[in-house]
Amino acid sequence: MRMLAPPTPAVLMMMLATACAPNLGAGADADADSVVMVDEIGGPNIGHLDEGDNVFLTTIDASSETDWVYLSLVDGVQVEPDDPQTDPSWDLAFLRFHIKLNGGVSGASGVAAAQLDGVDFDDVSDAPAEGFEVDAPDGDDDDEDPDYVLRHWYDYSVMTHVLTPTATVYVVRSGDDHYRLQLDAYYDEAGSSGHPSFRWGSIAAP
Repeated sequence: MRMLAPPTPAVLMMMLATACAPNLGAGADADADSVVMVDEIGGPNIGHLDEGDNVFLTTIDASSETDWVYLSLVDGVQVEPDDPQTDPSWDLAFLRFHIKLNGGVSGASGVAAAQLDGVDFDDVSDAPAEGFEVDAPDGDDDDEDPDYVLRHWYDYSVMTHVLTPTATVYVVRSGDDHYRLQLDAYYDEAGSSGHPSFRWGSIAAP
């Protein structure tokens, strides 16, 4: 089992101090109009904005049609696993609108998520005791993709072909650590697809 500590502003502050990057720690005056890209922290495809109270807005450049972007929630860094099926270093991975967990058919680390409906992100301070699932093989649906637990994060318009995030909140469990997560957007400021952003932060165990 991985011995992980929840991601904290102090962890990001230490990493950024080492890299001489802007401070993302608690109490920092974050520029709401910019996202600090993590090539200064540990990966070129991920950016973080500190919203305070241990909540981060993270943006992923997942615009590649073929290359997944792998994220470790314990410290918010991008990782490049040699074998994603067996490598425990990642928790979430992104490819366009797909989001997979390092559990079930997607990986061997047992990362699971629970979907919470009808709750506000800001009100989730403790993880549920049940309801967690791992990514499953493709079921009886219209596509050939695995049944990712986080597959219900968006609504799709057949008229405009636009993806709009739902109000769904997820709790991701990785080892003994738990994180609340909610998708915020799928398009960048230029309107380009494949740039999902989400709010997240560590929460207490059940």
